[in-house]
Amino acid sequence: MNIKLKFLSLYFILAFSASVFAGIENADPKTIAIKDIKIIGNKKVSEFQIRENILIKEKEYEIAEFSGLLEKSLKVLHATNFFKNVSFKMDEKDSQTIYLYVDENQVFDEFEITGLHNAKSGKDDTETIDKVKDMIDYRRGDFIDDNKTFKIKEKIKMFLKSEGYYYADVKTDINIVDEKHNRVKLVFDIFEGAEIKVKFVNLYSREKMKKLKKTIMHYKMKTDKGDIYKPAEFEEDINKIKLSVWNEGFMNAKIHHEFVDYKTENKIGINIYIERGKKYYIKDYAISGNVNFSTEKISKQIKITKGQLFNYNDFSESVKNIQDIYAEEGYIETKVDPEQIPIGDNEVKFDFKISEGNKIYIDKIIITGNYKTREKVITRELLVKSGDVMNTKKIDLSRRNLVMLNFFDNVDIKIEEGSKPLHKNLIFQVEEGRTGTLSLGAGYSSVDKFVGFVEVTKNNFDLNDFWSFTGKGQKVNARIEYGKDRQNFELGWSDPWFNDNLNDTAKPSPKSPLFLGYNIYRLTRNPDDYDIQRTGGNIKLGRKLGYYNRGFLKYQFEQVKIYNVLLPDSGSTSDIWEEVKDLPGNQKKELQSSITLELNRNTTDSVKWPTNGYIINHTNEISGGIIGGDVDYWKSEIDASLFFPMVNTKLGRQVLALHCSAGSVKNIFSSGDVPSYEKYFLGGSTTIRGYSERSIKFISYSSTDTSTYTEGGKTHAYFNLEYRIPLVKDTISAVLFYDGGTLHRQPFRFQKDDWRFGYGFGFRISTPMGDLRLDWARRVNDTIPGSNDKGRTEIHFNIGNMF
Repeated sequence: MNIKLKFLSLYFILAFSASVFAGIENADPKTIAIKDIKIIGNKKVSEFQIRENILIKEKEYEIAEFSGLLEKSLKVLHATNFFKNVSFKMDEKDSQTIYLYVDENQVFDEFEITGLHNAKSGKDDTETIDKVKDMIDYRRGDFIDDNKTFKIKEKIKMFLKSEGYYYADVKTDINIVDEKHNRVKLVFDIFEGAEIKVKFVNLYSREKMKKLKKTIMHYKMKTDKGDIYKPAEFEEDINKIKLSVWNEGFMNAKIHHEFVDYKTENKIGINIYIERGKKYYIKDYAISGNVNFSTEKISKQIKITKGQLFNYNDFSESVKNIQDIYAEEGYIETKVDPEQIPIGDNEVKFDFKISEGNKIYIDKIIITGNYKTREKVITRELLVKSGDVMNTKKIDLSRRNLVMLNFFDNVDIKIEEGSKPLHKNLIFQVEEGRTGTLSLGAGYSSVDKFVGFVEVTKNNFDLNDFWSFTGKGQKVNARIEYGKDRQNFELGWSDPWFNDNLNDTAKPSPKSPLFLGYNIYRLTRNPDDYDIQRTGGNIKLGRKLGYYNRGFLKYQFEQVKIYNVLLPDSGSTSDIWEEVKDLPGNQKKELQSSITLELNRNTTDSVKWPTNGYIINHTNEISGGIIGGDVDYWKSEIDASLFFPMVNTKLGRQVLALHCSAGSVKNIFSSGDVPSYEKYFLGGSTTIRGYSERSIKFISYSSTDTSTYTEGGKTHAYFNLEYRIPLVKDTISAVLFYDGGTLHRQPFRFQKDDWRFGYGFGFRISTPMGDLRLDWARRVNDTIPGSNDKGRTEIHFNIGNMF
């Protein structure tokens, strides 16, 4: 209790006691009898609420006991933050009646922000105002709390300083809105001051007092001459300087800085002093305090190397690794305190002292924020349950499972005290996102030209919820596309846990979820020299194989129709002419029956914007033969995408992404050729940018005449390397890319020399119908030998992720 409250409490107790003894001449001085307590001054707070916080009741007390309860009552009433002042008084005529006078705090009705303008443009800065509004966490009807108001002011002030307003200040005023009900308007009067720019940044060696070149740092500082000074960015710069010096072996290096204030210019200068000290080598390390894990096991987690220079990154990773192996076994409170022991002038030994603590168990698992999603849809993705040890690895994987559902905009984890010792509650807080879209519109792509479309997609689908159709974890989609070169009618449904009964909440979800999905479609396309229509459907079964792996088995049946084949005398046609030239109308229909085995491994951290991890997908498809149908082949393909996190910015993390794809097709049932439409062509927005769609192919000569025709390869390999740079958080990004690939006429053979390459830049815009991709690309090689078109450029436009 603060000094003011102590003084008030003592004053009220003494004054009250004096009035009691003055009014009772013949009473027993050791006791006091209270028969009535009257409450005066309350407007918003009910009498019941007040009496619940008073420890004194209508009965007889000993004086000492009464004084103690009176003091505690004052403390409790002040702690409610309902009142500015509270006082007890005794009725002068009736010594058995106590009057409790309360002066309520004012009630928050609304707030107003004044003085907040963008100094740079002189216009209201809507984004900044919105952020400040979010910091004012009063709700209508709350009592005004001076301490809370002060914290809000400080939060706003720190935010403005972080935005470059170094002299920012915030004052508050209170305007009466409703005097009868004590309602007020809280006014936040903000003084931004001018944006402060950096006049200079100098680096000095403390030992030599010598000015250093900024190029000694292995990165470009965010705070430099001409920049707006932002404390958060400057603090990041200081931390990076420390890491840079520590990683060079200067284990005890210190960084100091001073500001030179140029108020008349609205600028500051910054001097940074680097005190390196001695360079240290690792002599040895020891491990102590470990009981539950062997020294040998812990040693494997230590990344520092004997005889090498001290490296802070290796050192901090060692500490984290030790904590991680403990946390995976429930020792989440384990602490590692590395003691450094200097040996000689330039060597050091570390003693990793471990305080293991107790093993912590999960008391309850609590799910919050799921207003539409059924709780079982969430809990079945969790790898932990009540009573388990608090395994942080499984908890992190559980969070990833929820993120990868793509149902939630945000998933947070909190740990709170449980109902018994060594037990804690595990709380998963989810923020439901938009899982359904209705898209109407038209688009143009360099692949399919102009296409109009209507599409309905719904993730987290629930047919039984008539109003929102949300909550069961299923997926449905229906799409109609119509254009000159593409028409598509498609309907699909899938359930990743079709063996789970969500209606029986008492029955746990199965340990091995089974996937079931189907798709029916009619897709018509025109790849320049013929039209192809595929009508059919597929059914797909699958299951999880561990944390990251999945296996699927798909059966597909479709009718393939080839028509409007370009005649040889109309120009260079494809080898599909050889398949239809002797058929009526130069067209054909075939039934295709196939089975595909798919193995998938996905360790990425996000569905929409992966920044780390990889995806590997391997498929083997057998068509015809013992499966039936008219089309015979075996196709084996592997596709891999790798994501490497790079620079982290306020707009998101920059990512280096690599995609590799390879595949081959072969007729294993007869000596016949593989159908032309199952061969590989490269070039375009989905393979090698800088080249026209399907333009990378082979030119062949007819065996019966002098005409030429084109054909695809039976083996392909290509890669896409992208550097992705966020421009608007989770919405717009830029990419720099380099692509390359090759074809071979024969199955399972690769060309070493005949590769095509392209490079360029592009933009990605996230929309409800998918990512819009716009790429400008230049080809490095001729499209086909002798075409003399290297160096030409292409603009590619498409919808959907490339990888």
